[in-house]
Amino acid sequence: MLKISDALEEIIEDNNLLAFGLQHRLFNLSQLSKFLQPLVETRTKKSITESALLMSLSRFQRDFKKEIWNIQDFIILNITVNSGLASMTFSASPGVLKNISKLYRAARSKKDYITLSQGTSEITLIASQELLDLAKSVLGESPIFVKKGLSSVGLKFSLKYNDMPGFFYHVLQKVALQGISVHEVSSTYSELILYIEEEKIRLAFDTLYNCLPVRRG
Repeated sequence: MLKISDALEEIIEDNNLLAFGLQHRLFNLSQLSKFLQPLVETRTKKSITESALLMSLSRFQRDFKKEIWNIQDFIILNITVNSGLASMTFSASPGVLKNISKLYRAARSKKDYITLSQGTSEITLIASQELLDLAKSVLGESPIFVKKGLSSVGLKFSLKYNDMPGFFYHVLQKVALQGISVHEVSSTYSELILYIEEEKIRLAFDTLYNCLPVRRG
């Protein structure tokens, strides 16, 4: 039969949010014990008291040594911002798929911002708001959904972070703690781009710039 301490270790080791909170002593342990009690009882297959769980959790936090996302490990090479964007979602119909390259060429010739992500049944374009009418015309369909008033904040980072667990979570956590909604996310091998409502972009930029080490000079 699994001991309380072993069940706690299994739960926390598999949950980076819990591990991060315990590492930085962010939790009210009494409330956390109540929250974890049914999970621990399921693993130990026995009823346990809140006081016993609280005592075990307190010991666990005191002795917890796991290093979660040392902030000094993440060095951002550059942060960029683009404004005046819109998100447009179209069905991935044969007509849209056939004409998407035409829209790309037209946008590039105008030096407008444009990027896309494709799912199994939909395509989302994020582009300059001025391209909305052009997109409808070239693609031959009306979008399923349109979101105007977006800006992007892009992070350029070292290639070594691709194998480092928790990197994207570490970035998104900072934005989420400010109550900022991320409308879309895109990434490449060494870039992460967050699409956010324009009125929140300054707060997002300042948060990431102040909370993440950025290489100066």
